[in-house]
Amino acid sequence: MQEPDAPQFREAMVKEVIDHLKNRHFVVIPRSQVPKDEETLPAVWAMRRKRRIDTREVYKWKARLNIGGHKMVKGKHYGETYAPTLSWATIRTWLTLAACNGWHTRQLDFVLAYPQADIPRPTYMELPDGIEIEGASKETHCLRVLKNIYGGKDAGRTWYEYLKIRLVDPTKLGFTQSKIDDCVFYRGSTVLLVYTDDCIIIDKESQHNVDTLFKELSHRFNVEDEGQLSDYLGVQISMPEQEKYQFTQPHLIDSILEDLALWPQDHKLAPTRPTDIPAVPNSILGPDLEGETFQGNWSYKSVIGKLNFLEKCTRPDISYAVHQCARYMAEPKKSHAEAVKRIGRYLLGTREKGISITPEMSKGLECYVDSDFCGNWDPNIAENQPMTSKSRYGYIVKLHGMPVYWASKLHTIFTLSTAESEYIALSHAARYVRGTVYLLQEINNIYHRLQPKPQVKCRLFEDNSAAYEMAKVPKMRPRTRHINVAYHHFRGEVANGRLVPCKCATQDMEADIFTKATGKETLQTLRKKR
Repeated sequence: MQEPDAPQFREAMVKEVIDHLKNRHFVVIPRSQVPKDEETLPAVWAMRRKRRIDTREVYKWKARLNIGGHKMVKGKHYGETYAPTLSWATIRTWLTLAACNGWHTRQLDFVLAYPQADIPRPTYMELPDGIEIEGASKETHCLRVLKNIYGGKDAGRTWYEYLKIRLVDPTKLGFTQSKIDDCVFYRGSTVLLVYTDDCIIIDKESQHNVDTLFKELSHRFNVEDEGQLSDYLGVQISMPEQEKYQFTQPHLIDSILEDLALWPQDHKLAPTRPTDIPAVPNSILGPDLEGETFQGNWSYKSVIGKLNFLEKCTRPDISYAVHQCARYMAEPKKSHAEAVKRIGRYLLGTREKGISITPEMSKGLECYVDSDFCGNWDPNIAENQPMTSKSRYGYIVKLHGMPVYWASKLHTIFTLSTAESEYIALSHAARYVRGTVYLLQEINNIYHRLQPKPQVKCRLFEDNSAAYEMAKVPKMRPRTRHINVAYHHFRGEVANGRLVPCKCATQDMEADIFTKATGKETLQTLRKKR
């Protein structure tokens, strides 16, 4: 290690190994005790600097010892690897309900979560580099792993199963797992939202119930109380007023701006001038086959990855622009890099913007759906690039006026008319929103007071008259009878009243920003509705 803070990392490495040995996550054994048919897996270090949210000052140096999962063989070292994770849509749904009803919340963290579970099969690991263990050497000794340490292919699944079994065990904590979302657990008036080792407790009755659950969890797991919601999964959550939440990611935006050299680390220099919109209206960001290849000093893929995370968590206003740029990650051109930098300049002027949850109880579950028929069609390259003829669609799902999920995507098929494009977009949106309807119905059945009526409904807003009519009253028409039957899947939900198609004026279509680059006034108007 050649960095100036190498001594701090070495100290962290020593502490990491001592903690593992104290907790018997592994033990040192002679190599002669390793069965002949067992492979000794490598030990891998992962280093990280933890920074304060407000000042970005490094306050902790972390060194995590991982088992070399890249050398594991399926069937020998691990089996199934899938472990569910909590979606931001579910988090926003629950916090909207909490804000509406004045429910009590708390954030907690499982400390060294994975090693709390036993490892499912005998595993052996090399002694880690950079550490001397008294009486042992790499030539004569290795480690027998006893606990589910980080790095294993199935480590996430092993921890999830360990946690789930103890949560739902009626003799222990007595939770009931949601049938809609595997990361949601109910018990009486309390709900537990689990994202790997980061959790949110919500209780509709009292703070005492939250405190009681935390004490119960601390008796069975190594957990840390992180108080009220503040910094969850990289998103700053604040509550400036009663029954109101704000989600922002200013420090991720700072990281993007520094990558793009739009916000110099030397703050004596003036930052780049911001722009009012993230993409140029009435323009097409095509493949630019003859354009100059991007050869900048920043990673196109890395910045797009950060923008994707930002867009999915707190910034629906950049969805269209980010998705346009993300299509060209394999071979980005200079024009694509300029489009990315434009998004950066827009973020520069909207650094503190995000999602503000101030629920309107008069509104229920709503979904706005839009599609831009062949919006990216370029007659100059269409013959060799037929993908430009595919339409883009988008939708936003709102609960009590607050956005809980949004999407901007290309159709997977070629559509022949605006009506077909809009109807298929409606079908995709209905497919997603059905899951949200079922989740709210489950919550309603458990809490008995979310809605006065027993059935949860969602209004689907569509601004195209033909698509609206097809969704509301199924008819076979000569120009639409070719539409694949799979896209009619939601007709049953319309018939039973769970999904209610509604006509919407074009100027009121909130999904417009997911299908095309809009002007400043339109963008600002729609952004205020977030």
